[in-house]
Amino acid sequence: MWASFKQWQQIGAQVRRGEKGTPVVFYKELQRRGGSGADVPISGQFEGAAAEATGSGTYLMAKTSYVFNAAQVEGDTPPQRPELPGLAVRLESAERFVASTVAVIVHGGDRAYYKPAEDRIQLPPPEQFRSSEGYYATALHELTHWSGHKSRLDRDLKGRFGTAAYAAEGLVAEIGAAFLCVKAGVTAEPREDHAHYLKSWIAVLKAENRAIFSAASQAQKAADYLQGLQPP
Repeated sequence: MWASFKQWQQIGAQVRRGEKGTPVVFYKELQRRGGSGADVPISGQFEGAAAEATGSGTYLMAKTSYVFNAAQVEGDTPPQRPELPGLAVRLESAERFVASTVAVIVHGGDRAYYKPAEDRIQLPPPEQFRSSEGYYATALHELTHWSGHKSRLDRDLKGRFGTAAYAAEGLVAEIGAAFLCVKAGVTAEPREDHAHYLKSWIAVLKAENRAIFSAASQAQKAADYLQGLQPP
């Protein structure tokens, strides 16, 4: 559980002397008014995607804040996090979420990927995963890729491994999966291939310091699209 310095004080707690805050970033879309130095279009690899994500005449404004964990404070006991439903209920909910997208999912082999040319998702059989949560977290990652097909959100899915476009789409899928895992109450597990992805993601983020905001914006669109496929 995290809160800002003032937020902890508001519930009677106090951040211990010498504790260091952790930065978090919030962003929102704002309408351009013209002539402002802040109205700088997102450039580089994400330029086209960012224009689509933010819409004509809008831009993203970021704000950094610093937060402290409950382990860094003294005083009143912080409020308890609400109990989540049991794991079986959450996994059933995740299964319904995946099924409601009507995406074509084929099970077999030992790799997980989305193939745009055939518009299908390939997943290893569930029993090959270390846990059921790992299976659904991977399915949500691939569904985020699936949302980018030209007949849906029309993101650039043509990049080859090692290219900036490939890394950008991988970052969108990973953030989108994180959003969806929170929604489904599923705990994502680290995947061995993430070590390979991280190298390409870092290169993109170093080349374009606003790339994370564009990726997050596209990931939110993907999560909203998939949520919109669910029954009322």
